[in-house]
Amino acid sequence: MAAPMGLGAIDYGYTIVVGQNVRLLSIRLWFFPTDVDITKQVGFKIVTGTTVPPTAAAIWEWDNVLPITKNGIGPDRWYRYHGLDKYKWTMNRLYTGQGRRFGIWAQVNWDGVENVHASFEIMEG
Repeated sequence: MAAPMGLGAIDYGYTIVVGQNVRLLSIRLWFFPTDVDITKQVGFKIVTGTTVPPTAAAIWEWDNVLPITKNGIGPDRWYRYHGLDKYKWTMNRLYTGQGRRFGIWAQVNWDGVENVHASFEIMEG
């Protein structure tokens, strides 16, 4: 879960180590804003890494699970505007090597709180 609070605030969350050989089957996100308004947005990034991220800047550097590119700028984050929302991405991506974690980075553009819950469906082995 990530719950950025306040104008430009950033928050992040991540899982425990889920294994060394894991297959990411799907990702689900739920957005619960404290105030519904079409001018309010949250930027988010779904990531994976192998260390404990001590800061939001550290988790930003993890590998992007859902890459998106902005024309002329390069890698960017996803944006979600206004209201309660839920998203699901179905995939079948294998990760091998060191102990794997999955996480979320989120930033709001308004003076409020946005609760973002993430669920990662994995298969180990």
